[in-house]
Amino acid sequence: MIRRLAVLLALAVVVLGLAVAWTPGGAEPALEEISAPGPRSPSGPAEPTGTDDRPASAPAGGVDRAGRAPVDRSTSRTTRRVREAVPARAQEGRDFTVSLDRVSPVIPRSGPLRLSGTVTNVSEQTWTSINVHPLTSFYPMTSARELQVSAASDPEIYLGPRITEAGAFDNSIETLGPGETARWSVRIRRDLLRISEEEGVYWVGVHVLGADEDGLRDGTAHGRARSFVPLVGRGRDRVPTSLVLPVRRIVERTPEGRLADVAGWTEALSPGGRLANLLDFARTSRDLPLTWVIDPAVPAAVRQLARGNPELSLAPSGGAGDGSEGGDASEDGGEGGDEADGDEEPAAGDDPAEQPEPDPDAIPAVQPAKDWLDDLAELTTGRRVLGLPYGDVDVVAAADNAPGLYARARALSETTFDELGILAQPAVLSPSGLLTDAALALVPDDVEVLLSDEALPARFSSAESGPSTITVAGNRVAVYDAAAGTGGPGPDRRLARVALRQRILAEAAVRSLAGGSGSLQVVLPPGFDPGTGGRAFFAGLDQRFVDPRSAGVDPTGPAPEVAEVTYPQRQLRRELPAAQLASAQQLVEAGQTLDGILPGTDAVAPQVLAQALTGVSYETRDDPEEAALATRRTADRIRDLLGLVRIEAPSFVILSSETGPFAVTVTNDLDQPVELRIEAYTADDLVIRAPEKVELEAGTQQTVELDAEARSIGVHAVRLVAAGEDGSLLGSSDVLNVRSNSVGTVIWVILGVGVGILFLAIPVRWARRRRRAAREGGTAPALQVRGRRDGTA
Repeated sequence: MIRRLAVLLALAVVVLGLAVAWTPGGAEPALEEISAPGPRSPSGPAEPTGTDDRPASAPAGGVDRAGRAPVDRSTSRTTRRVREAVPARAQEGRDFTVSLDRVSPVIPRSGPLRLSGTVTNVSEQTWTSINVHPLTSFYPMTSARELQVSAASDPEIYLGPRITEAGAFDNSIETLGPGETARWSVRIRRDLLRISEEEGVYWVGVHVLGADEDGLRDGTAHGRARSFVPLVGRGRDRVPTSLVLPVRRIVERTPEGRLADVAGWTEALSPGGRLANLLDFARTSRDLPLTWVIDPAVPAAVRQLARGNPELSLAPSGGAGDGSEGGDASEDGGEGGDEADGDEEPAAGDDPAEQPEPDPDAIPAVQPAKDWLDDLAELTTGRRVLGLPYGDVDVVAAADNAPGLYARARALSETTFDELGILAQPAVLSPSGLLTDAALALVPDDVEVLLSDEALPARFSSAESGPSTITVAGNRVAVYDAAAGTGGPGPDRRLARVALRQRILAEAAVRSLAGGSGSLQVVLPPGFDPGTGGRAFFAGLDQRFVDPRSAGVDPTGPAPEVAEVTYPQRQLRRELPAAQLASAQQLVEAGQTLDGILPGTDAVAPQVLAQALTGVSYETRDDPEEAALATRRTADRIRDLLGLVRIEAPSFVILSSETGPFAVTVTNDLDQPVELRIEAYTADDLVIRAPEKVELEAGTQQTVELDAEARSIGVHAVRLVAAGEDGSLLGSSDVLNVRSNSVGTVIWVILGVGVGILFLAIPVRWARRRRRAAREGGTAPALQVRGRRDGTA
């Protein structure tokens, strides 16, 4: 019996091995046939990995049209065995990288579906007879959940059979050597599309096949690309759709106040750079209501570059801009140490016409910066602009540790936008779209808040029917779809223009099919780079089921009440530490003190404030230690400047009476005049009186007379400190001892009483002696005067 069972088991193993090793005939490889999902299953079995700002929240598998989890065939035992039999390079798609830079926005009702892009040979061999075959899924995706799971799925999952009919694929690439790139283009007739014709979102992609150096073809796709393409019939609901374009960037400065990384800024502002691409992207949006979200520290930093990247100047000026009141621009643009970025805020009246014109040849960033500022002012005119707190301050950390910093950032933001000529609505939008309840309570009612739908309670589980506006603590808050902003499914760039556009269209399509009243608000990632050219992007969004709108709070629609928003632990771990915010506050205070002793300017404090705020930006969460170090370096630099105003006193002063004067020397080694006070600290009843104001010209010293009043005899220790007019200490001090030889009122009273007793005792004694002499019958003795030894009286 045992022998028979062993034979049967061996036979089963052999049959299974043959089944696994056998590849069916035709163009489709065994891997793709075996890993095909069942009917009406979403195409994405893989769980989203999430990002630092948004955790994975999808189940390991998708959901089918009935809401059931599908069978995950892509990870079955048989599939794993087949994948082991396929060369690793084919699994990873490493032979070719394929891009999709043109896709028909929707499935056409008639006419061909068009796809085009590039293919690059990333292998070390030459490929020949290269074919680019299109393919589609048969069943569509019909929910936002399916889109989310599918977008995060393995690029090698089975989508559908390749379309191999004549004229439906591109076989024009004869040879492609290592590192070479070629363009491809396919047109698929409507009747050749292998789709069910149901409304929804279909997979559309391409497989690239070729013959190796030996002329062998194995039928395996050596390169892939894929995207979403919706099919929505006439008469469907139009979905209010908003797109938020961020202008965010880390701003770092040297301790002297110059912008660091000038080369990086120059690249970003020049044609093809990220900041330049953002403006080009917005320029192609035509009349679509694109919404901006801008950290004012970024255009303020660009303004500083346009003015030659000057350092912090103490010279008198009408305003405080971005270090624009003076300072020489170095030929290298002032790149230097890493300093808490900050940005300059001109306070009132900074007149650029009065500043020396920088040389664009010496500082290459000058002209791109000027052009960028002009374009930004033009492109934001008439558009909705959401203005972030200055420096994109970590509002959650501020709410926990330094609420005053948020208020300062808000005020500086409004001042900066006014100077830039940009009309902005105050707003709060963290890069992750997540805030704590404490942060929400910190934000005033007139500030618009945008939250990710991840912040919603679990009861709002359906993205396509979820609210676009909620009420938290009595205030309306806008809600955006975080998943939609992550872009397409890959393996090419998820945030490439085509991939992003198709994801937005897909999200709008499933909402339209759901028939709900919800809207779609898409916030692009902080570092979004649209690349060059965006006309096709916005033209493709012009569909019947898309209703373009400006982003933000819906003031009239339904807004369900939310008692508490969700804030994940991963965000708590990334919150800036309290010590970093304390360092920023110390820098702000030092800047205010320095500004306070300079009578000719009120520009220093705003510049230092800007630098401190960018040191506690969300952008610094990736390297908080370096940001905190830069803030401390800047604070040390400000304290060094304050230390150039010194006070020197004699070591010992003796008062010959109860009061008396003494002199101290005050020195100003700054290159600007200063105004200050002298504060005295004593431990007893000694009183020091000093002038209310001491004025010193640049590079001078002055003797100042102080008055001391001692109410007791002895030696008194005194600490004299240089201070601003508001009492803030400059840091310079000197210690002296005051000796008082004067007597107080009590002593004089005692002496007076003693003298009085003495004078009273003399006549009393005289009268007594006379009476005694009378009793004895004689006369009072005459006054005797002793003579000196020389006999004289």
